[in-house]
Amino acid sequence: MGAQLRNLGAKASLAELRKSVLIQLGRRSELDYLIAPEAAGDELAEALTKLVMLPFVKSIVEVGSSDGRGSTSALIAGIRKRPDQHEVRLFCLEVSRVRFDKLSQLLSDENYAVPVNLPSVNSERIATRDSVELAHSDPDLRLSQFRLAEVMRWRQQDLDYLLTSGRDVDGIQVVRDRYVVPDIDLALIDGSEFTGQADAQALRGCRVFVLDDTETLKGSSAAEEILSWGGYEEVLRRPNVRNGFAVLVRSEYSAEVRATLY
Repeated sequence: MGAQLRNLGAKASLAELRKSVLIQLGRRSELDYLIAPEAAGDELAEALTKLVMLPFVKSIVEVGSSDGRGSTSALIAGIRKRPDQHEVRLFCLEVSRVRFDKLSQLLSDENYAVPVNLPSVNSERIATRDSVELAHSDPDLRLSQFRLAEVMRWRQQDLDYLLTSGRDVDGIQVVRDRYVVPDIDLALIDGSEFTGQADAQALRGCRVFVLDDTETLKGSSAAEEILSWGGYEEVLRRPNVRNGFAVLVRSEYSAEVRATLY
């Protein structure tokens, strides 16, 4: 292995060195496997189906689509009921290649849907070790129920996957630029546990945010970021549905969204 590392040259970055080591070790990530759908047949799925039928919702970004059997299917169920579905665009971001392949198959007949095999944000925007340690010390977050070493392993796993994927980019910005999406009407943040705040920042201006896992670092940091901007209201919060979810809306859409959900 030493020879291969030397071949990278004296000017190789630490990220390049780490990528080479991981590839040569053949280390597999949990992101290389399919997982069971979560937001399926529950209150979050029901809320997504209702929200995506709102007339003003035309551009939708889903962060963390997995293989499409969960929240993606809930969104599709709502879009299929719209008479104007030809005006709707659903962008499904999933970084895992294995899960993305299944997602692409599921979306193959949905003309309005665009599967995107990219992370939501790049590796430099993953939460720092210090911020993760601080979140772990908060007894109100369910992250504290796990050993800190295990939580840090999850963080490193996400970081390593991006560094070795060849797709370490800001996927949300790629969607905005490639598909000319200046305004996003609805966004679901359900990607990495360690990019919730960065995901919210990348989606700033979105009319309706749906946040999964609000009782963990991902959702709580996203909610805190969104509410810090001003002009947003939390119209629905369910802390006991799995790891919690919430709906945050720009104030001018609050009444319409509440009428849809309640």
